[in-house]
Amino acid sequence: MDAERVTAQVLATKKYAMMDVDAVRRVCRDACARHAKTKDAVKAAKTALHGMNAAFVGDGAHQAAARVLAAAGPGLLRDKAAALGLLRLHASSAERIAYLDEVCTLIADCLGQGRTLLDLGCGFQPFALPWYPRLPDAYVAVDMHRQTVALLNDYFARIGRPAYRALVCDLGADIPAFTGDCALLFKLLPLLERQRKGGAMRLFSRLRVPRALVSFQLKSLGGRQKGMLTHYAAWFERELPAGARIIRRAVVGDELFYGVEKALPLNPENPD
Repeated sequence: MDAERVTAQVLATKKYAMMDVDAVRRVCRDACARHAKTKDAVKAAKTALHGMNAAFVGDGAHQAAARVLAAAGPGLLRDKAAALGLLRLHASSAERIAYLDEVCTLIADCLGQGRTLLDLGCGFQPFALPWYPRLPDAYVAVDMHRQTVALLNDYFARIGRPAYRALVCDLGADIPAFTGDCALLFKLLPLLERQRKGGAMRLFSRLRVPRALVSFQLKSLGGRQKGMLTHYAAWFERELPAGARIIRRAVVGDELFYGVEKALPLNPENPD
C-alpha cells in the first residue's frame, strides 16, 4: 500500500491538516502496516491522530485563541482573565484550571533555581504563565500542531520574552536535543506508549534534563474513572529507567504527578 497516498488523504482533512507532517506520515505508515485496504488505513490513522491531539482541541479553538491574543492589552503576562479564556479552549488545560495554582507550584518546585523549562506535548499549558510563582529565564514548548506552535510564539512575543519559543516536533519519533533544568511531560507518556510500546520511556531516558515533572490523567475526557490511578502508578514506577528516582508523588485534582530526578544520558543517541 502507498503510505504517501494515505498521508495525503489524511492531511487533506481539515482536522489534521495543521499537524506536523512527519508525525502524520509516521502514523500513516504504521496504519498501512496493519491494514491491507487504503480506506481502513486512513480510518486507523485518523483515529490515532485524534487520540494524540485532535481530541483536545475543538474546531475553531485556534481561531478563538488568536482573537483573545489580538484583544489583549499590554499586561498580558499577568492577565489571568485572558489566560483563562485561552486555557478553556484546550480540553487538557481546561480540566486543570480548578487546581492550576497547585500545579504551577509543582512546576516551580521542579524548576528550583534552574533557568530553562522544557514543556513537551505542551498544548495550551504555556498560557498558564500568569500563575507561575517564578518565571523561567528560558522556556521551550514543543507540540505537534503547527497552529498551536504559531499561537504560542505569538504569545511569547506579546509578553516580551525573546528566550521563550515554541517548536513543532513529532515526539513519537524525535528526541529533542535541547538541554534544560526541568521537563514537563503532562499526560504525554501514555499517548506515546499507545503509539509504540517502549516509546514513552525511550523519550524519557534520552531527555537531557536533571529533573522532570510527569503527570497522568485520572479521568477520561468523558469524566469516567477507570482504575487509572492504580494502572498508571504501577506502570510508571515499574518502567522508570535506571538512574531515575521519584522524589515526589501527589494526586492534584484529576491528575497524578511525579517529580523525578534523573541522570543525564552520556550519549543521547544510546542512553543505555
